[in-house]
Amino acid sequence: RRIESMTACEADRLASTLPAGSAGPKVGAAGWFARRGGQTIICRAEDLTLALAGEAGTRIHADAQTTMTPRDTL
Repeated sequence: RRIESMTACEADRLASTLPAGSAGPKVGAAGWFARRGGQTIICRAEDLTLALAGEAGTRIHADAQTTMTPRDTL
């Protein structure tokens, strides 16, 4: 089943349940990036065009209250 989108916090929770060598590090990094204002899509390379159109992959976005700016990370 496809997960269309999730928040950065949801990505962190999911990443912590995935075993080493799986998508865990990718999901965790996407959450980290989204929390700092970035936009992330995780998809298979062959699905990139579909993912950019919102028809494949998972979009990871910042939580409304936890978005950090680059200044916050110093």
